[in-house]
Amino acid sequence: CLASPSIKTHLILSVADSCYVALPRGGLTDMHAIISPIDCVPSRLHLSAAAKSEFARYMDCIERLYNTHHLASVRFERALRTKGNRDHMQLHLIPMPLDMFRSAKAYQIFVAKAASLQLKFHEIQNESMSADEVVLNMEGGPFQEYFYLELPVGVSETSSSVMYRRFIYVQDDKDR
Repeated sequence: CLASPSIKTHLILSVADSCYVALPRGGLTDMHAIISPIDCVPSRLHLSAAAKSEFARYMDCIERLYNTHHLASVRFERALRTKGNRDHMQLHLIPMPLDMFRSAKAYQIFVAKAASLQLKFHEIQNESMSADEVVLNMEGGPFQEYFYLELPVGVSETSSSVMYRRFIYVQDDKDR
């Protein structure tokens, strides 16, 4: 969070009016990026229209960068309570070699690993439903904690665009 007194300014890549891009502490790859709002908000649903627009522009630019390196991103948003009730959503983009997603292997590995850890991810089948609509329709409403994931599952032969499957995880109260 930009308001944090312990912020690592050397990890910040770009700051816009409503959000910023940074490298995470301990990124999973050298090009792992985080897009985060400047204001503390619990989830994407609480972003202003300007912040949503900036998020989309940053995401598009980062994806184009990844594409030039033959990479596709695994994307996730975490909307979790943090210390001091300063909820701060983040969108992570983790680049992976595009060839990993030319078959269903990555999807199969994800499903198997989630099952082995007893994590119940729910696949979002309705492709026309936005992530905002998914969050709004969750039982806990707009302040529900969740983990949202977009997993590359293939590459279109005609357009070379990456195809994604979307998942959401909400921890059951009994599992806490």
